[in-house]
Amino acid sequence: MIRILVKPTKKSLTIRIPNEYINKDIEVLLFPIDVGIKESYGKSSCTMILNKTKGMLKKYKIDPVKWQKQIREEYER
Repeated sequence: MIRILVKPTKKSLTIRIPNEYINKDIEVLLFPIDVGIKESYGKSSCTMILNKTKGMLKKYKIDPVKWQKQIREEYER
């Protein structure tokens, strides 16, 4: 599957079809992209989670490594 974002500057757009798609049924979709989707496009779910949560403990002056060790000790096996 190939998925790209394009911001057209005119009414026509030409696309090149990869060789492996020649003589196969393909689907072409055209719709405007929501800002939230555009920001997350191409990012893994882990990257999105990290971006949303980075620095979140800073305002509470919590050391994330120390905090993580403390939580793990609570559930030590």
